[in-house]
Order: sequence, then C-alpha cells, then structure tokens
Amino acid sequence: MKTQSHISLLIILLSLMFGGEARAQSWKSSLHIVGSPAIQLDARPQGFDSSVAQDEDDSTLLIWGRRKQKSKVTVSTFSPGQRFELTIEAASTRNGKSTGSIKLVDGMMDTDLIVNIQKKKAGLARLRYVANVTLEQGNTETEFADVHTVTYTITDQ
Repeated sequence: MKTQSHISLLIILLSLMFGGEARAQSWKSSLHIVGSPAIQLDARPQGFDSSVAQDEDDSTLLIWGRRKQKSKVTVSTFSPGQRFELTIEAASTRNGKSTGSIKLVDGMMDTDLIVNIQKKKAGLARLRYVANVTLEQGNTETEFADVHTVTYTITDQ
C-alpha cells in the first residue's frame, strides 16, 4: 500500500494593518490585496520515491498607495498546530525591494517582506506562496491541514 502525504493550507488574507499616520489617510495610502481572499495549496508526494511534494500559488497581488515617508511591508502568520512548511516571497515588486523567501511560522514576529518603498509612490508585488510536505509529516488517511491567517503591515521605514 502506497502512503501519500497531503498538505492542505488555507491561507486567509484578511489582515492588513497600517503603521504610523497611515490610519488617518485616504485609501490612496493604504494596503490592498487583489485576488482571492483565501488560497488553498495541496501538496502530495507521489509514493515512496519522492521525499518532498510542493505546491505553489502566485495569483495574489499586494498593492500599496502613496505614503508620506519611506516605508516597508512586514508579514506574520497565525497557524495554531502548524505541521507543514510554508514560505512567501514578494515577486515582481514595483517600488520596493523584496527581502526574498520567508518561512511562515506560527506566532512569528513581523518580518520584513518588502523594504525601501519610496515615499509618494504607489507600488505592488505578486505574492508567491510555496508549501512543502514530506511523507513523515502526515498522509491522506489522517487528512492533516494547516490554516494560516497571514497579516501584512505597512509602516514607515
């Protein structure tokens, strides 16, 4: 009997926060998600020959408006009982610099995702999520799943 690992991550993109004076400003200076508010990743190793399975999604954009100061975007996640590896990267970033791939871990501190956002310029980034699972982490018979609430925060840098 072949055992397959299965990871199902429901990434809920509902949490957007603003640091400093941005709360009182108009929508033009805020942070927005464009795309589905929930993303599901499903990774399944194909039998004993594969040690790691991977699934990814890059269908979501993070968009920010003009800010009065040089800014950055941070990311964190809440995922009680997390079992599987999930990373995020800000790809194709305009008006800002991606810090590269970040491992999302339950309870993590806010971590820089995009830095050097120039003042008075709007920008965007394509969010790329990658889930990895191994056979040792679970199988389809037990139907393990992680649910992440991912929070993005824009603050002055």
